[in-house]
Amino acid sequence: METALTKTPEKSSIPENAPEAVVAVFSVSDPDSGDNGRMVCSIQNGLPFLLKPTFKNFYTLVTERPLDRESNAEYNITITVSDLGTPRLTTQHTITVQVSDIND
Repeated sequence: METALTKTPEKSSIPENAPEAVVAVFSVSDPDSGDNGRMVCSIQNGLPFLLKPTFKNFYTLVTERPLDRESNAEYNITITVSDLGTPRLTTQHTITVQVSDIND
């Protein structure tokens, strides 16, 4: 499997208190046919981020709620891309999000 993930820079800065801020927009591709070429993307649970499919193989990573720099100044988000073939092949990419301080 050769899966390509095209995304924004691996480090991103988001201001705290920003509602549903866009962290990254990316596409995935796999030259295989059939289920081997169909892919699903996910991120780990427990983070204040959502992975939204936009169209075809494009996804947008957004904040689920406003972030608080005092609680957590940085997040490492692992994007997992798997094909639907048998056996299922998987690749992972990490994006680091730094939360910038806004004076309260």
